[in-house]
Amino acid sequence: MKATDLIDKIKELPTLPTVAAQINAEMRKESLTAKSLGTIISQDAALTAKVLKLSNSAFYGLVRQVDSVDRAVTVLGLNTIKNLALSISIHKFFKKNSAGFIDMDGLWHHSLGCAVAAQTLAARIDPHLAAKAFICGILHDLGINVIADQLPDEMALIIGTIAESKQRQVEVEKEVIGFSHCRVGSVLADKWNFPEEYAKAINFHHNPGLAKTTELDEIRLIAAVHIGNKIAKIKNFGTSIDPQSDHIENKTWGVLNVSKEMIPVLLKSIDTDYHNLLAAWEF
Repeated sequence: MKATDLIDKIKELPTLPTVAAQINAEMRKESLTAKSLGTIISQDAALTAKVLKLSNSAFYGLVRQVDSVDRAVTVLGLNTIKNLALSISIHKFFKKNSAGFIDMDGLWHHSLGCAVAAQTLAARIDPHLAAKAFICGILHDLGINVIADQLPDEMALIIGTIAESKQRQVEVEKEVIGFSHCRVGSVLADKWNFPEEYAKAINFHHNPGLAKTTELDEIRLIAAVHIGNKIAKIKNFGTSIDPQSDHIENKTWGVLNVSKEMIPVLLKSIDTDYHNLLAAWEF
């Protein structure tokens, strides 16, 4: 099967859950407001409960608890609540399309870890970039889900080959099916109407140097997700098909204005935030 064949089959996959699709539509029209976000989320009682539960968790460290979505948006900000709603919706996709030979809960925890790490790194530069980095971290490995769902035999072969040969995941994927989970994930992000920069961050999260962009924010977003993915593996946040992690180049840290001296402090902060978020998520 060629990449284009699988990409065509992606059209047959479930669409982004309704609430998330509505949020994305408002984002693309640049008409998402605190009021419209609250209205969209409030349509779903389960989503509302989850958003409030997470908003009041130790991850956000609020002095006073919030008891409504509108209040949560006011206190934590539009981007934070938007990201929570999108993440909760995307989590359902992991559950629905789980493959028996992949630990989907572990993969989800890895994605949460990548999201927290990417957000922490990007926050040093710009809070808006941090919000984008979080969602890209959540989305970065969705291509694995798609390949496992559409090509289960090939995915089993990929997993076995990685375990036996110690080859890198992207290399094995290209050998077995001709394309990587990064490429598939970027196509899915396009299908779900996420911004183009999100698709680029997903596509190049293993190889940021291959991204053909001169936009500094895009370069930084890709770097944040790239390093976030590696940190999630180093810290054993969840499980990954390829647990190996190469050395992170100094120039990649440099894109995010992170010096060698800052790394231990950042890693400690990321570890604490990840476990706080994970504890709140599991209820």
